[in-house]
Amino acid sequence: MQLIVPVEDPSSGRATCSNYCLRQQREAENLTATDAVGTNANNNNTILSDDLRDQFETMKSIWRQARRGNDDGDSSSNTAMIRKDWKRKERDTAVETAIKVDNEISQWRGGIADLEALLAAEEESECTVIENNEEEEIARESRR
Repeated sequence: MQLIVPVEDPSSGRATCSNYCLRQQREAENLTATDAVGTNANNNNTILSDDLRDQFETMKSIWRQARRGNDDGDSSSNTAMIRKDWKRKERDTAVETAIKVDNEISQWRGGIADLEALLAAEEESECTVIENNEEEEIARESRR
């Protein structure tokens, strides 16, 4: 997994981000975590775990609160400190979310590997049964 965190420009106190990144952020602002993965919140067949869905919602909430803080226009030093605090919270939540996503992906991969091993063992067992049946049938035919 690759995690990209914008680097803050110390002279401006703002994070640098490409136009594409900004466009993606604006589009993501209107989506819930469940909408982003194409599932229905009332559907029991959701893709994301409850914990991960909550984490995305927390991240989105912090992102919105930080944007509201930036829109205030007050340029006092107290406001600057609050903006830095929101940026830190945004970054911390994004990193925490990325770690949770990576852990969930690892769990899915482990589950898939277990299922593949079970399938392989079952197929091997079926092949053994078929071979034994064929050998018994050949033995019966040779006795006739």
